[in-house]
Order: sequence, then structure tokens, then C-alpha cells
Amino acid sequence: MENPLITEALGLLMYGMTTVFVFLCILILLTQLMSKFVSSFDLGSEDEPDDSTFRRVAKEAAIKFHNKNK
Repeated sequence: MENPLITEALGLLMYGMTTVFVFLCILILLTQLMSKFVSSFDLGSEDEPDDSTFRRVAKEAAIKFHNKNK
């Protein structure tokens, strides 16, 4: 009494869901490994100007622009 179409559909469903699950697990693991690898590099040692330098330069540029347009 069992319909072979339903049985085949359920088998295909299980195959597809398992494939997606395994793919997502591998994707998560590889993303975590890549994150650990990238975070092992020390990127914070570069000389970056602080926020006050940017503000000072922006203020000076605004004043020059304002005085030029008078």
C-alpha cells in the first residue's frame, strides 16, 4: 500500500537536507578557522592618527574654505 513516489520523495528529502546540513557545518568550521588565522596577525601596531588629529584637520579645512569664500 506504500506509494513508491512518496518513498522516493522522502529519500530525496533526507539526502538533500543532509547535504545542506553537512555543507553548513563545514562552512561554519572553515569560517571559524579563518577567523582565528586572521586574528593571529597583529594589525593594531600601525601608526594611525587619533580622532583629535582628524578633527583638527577638518576644522582647519573648514576655516580655510569659509575664509576663501568671503
